[in-house]
Amino acid sequence: MLRSILVGVNGTRGSQAACELAVSWAKSHQIPVTAAGIVDVPAILAPEPVPLGAAAFKAERDAEKLALARKTIGSALEAMCQRAQAAGVECRSVNLEGSPAELLGAESQRHDLVVLGRREKPRSDRDPVASTTLTEILRHACRPVVVAGHDPPRGSTIVVAYDGSAQSARTLQAFVQSGLMFGHPLHLVGVGDHPQEMNARLMRALDYLKTHGRNAELHVLPVRGSVAATLTQFVTQLPCGLLVMGVYGQPRLKELLFGSVTMSLLESLPAPLFLHH
Repeated sequence: MLRSILVGVNGTRGSQAACELAVSWAKSHQIPVTAAGIVDVPAILAPEPVPLGAAAFKAERDAEKLALARKTIGSALEAMCQRAQAAGVECRSVNLEGSPAELLGAESQRHDLVVLGRREKPRSDRDPVASTTLTEILRHACRPVVVAGHDPPRGSTIVVAYDGSAQSARTLQAFVQSGLMFGHPLHLVGVGDHPQEMNARLMRALDYLKTHGRNAELHVLPVRGSVAATLTQFVTQLPCGLLVMGVYGQPRLKELLFGSVTMSLLESLPAPLFLHH
C-alpha cells in the first residue's frame, strides 16, 4: 500500500496536473506527499558555440536564466504546498539543483510512487525531447512513475495493457500493491494478432488479480495501425482514469513506449499513465 508520494514540480501546466493528481491520491490514502522542484543547472549552463568575445555575455545570460529558474521553482513549490494544505494533505518540499532524472531517481528511493506531468514541447534546440527526458527518468527511478495528463481524468476506469511479459507482470504487481483506485472498474487489455494466445496470457493476469481481491473484464484487441493507436482508441471510448503498462515488453509495446508513437500517446491520451520497469 502507498505510504508516500513524490511529485515533480516545475510550474508548467503538466506539473500542475501532476500536483492535482498527487494531492488527490494522497488525500484518499491519507498519506503525505513530497514536492520536488529541480533547477536543471546542467541544461541551463550547457556550453554552446558563441562568437569571439561573447563569452561574458553568455555567462551573464546564463546567470539570469538560472536566477529565473530558481524563482520559478520556488514559486511552484510554494503553490504546491498551499494546494496540499487546502486539501488537508501533509506536504514536504525539497528544492534541488542538478540533473532532474538523476535527482528524481535518487529521491524516489524514499517513496512508493512518483508522479510527473507530461513535459511541454521543447522550447529550443537545447531542450531534450520529452521522450528522452521520460526515458531517463524511468531509467533512474526505482519506483513506479505516473505521468499525469494536462487535464483531469475524465473517468475512473482502470485499463491494464498486458502482454504476458515479465515486465508487464511486474508492473501489474506494482500497481496492485500500490492499492491505487481499489474498487474501481478494471479492464485487462491485450493487443495482438493471436487472440487465443493473448487470452491465455490475460487469464494468468486475471488469476493474479483475483488472488488480491480484484476482478477485471478481459479484452483481446487486434492491432489497428499500431499498438498506441489501438490502445488510445480503446481508452478514449471508456473513458479511462488510469492506463497501466510496463516500460519494456514485446517489440510492439516497446515501440509504444520508446518509439515515435510515444509522443503521440503522451500528447493525445486523456488519462494518466502508470509506468514501471
